[in-house]
Amino acid sequence: STKREEDTEKVYCSDIMPLKEAKHLLEEHLVKRALGVYKTTRKAAEVLEVNQSTVSRIASKYQK
Repeated sequence: STKREEDTEKVYCSDIMPLKEAKHLLEEHLVKRALGVYKTTRKAAEVLEVNQSTVSRIASKYQK
């Protein structure tokens, strides 16, 4: 299998929905999972390849 095929197997979509909604759901899932594994926003940001402030902003948005 190719790298592209392997990447698509990591994300599963069970239904059609607006792309914006899907992006928000995936963002929330990835940040929560990274924080659960790595415990700090700094390490989660490093693994997700974004700024630490981005992880903090996303995490606080979904804690509501």
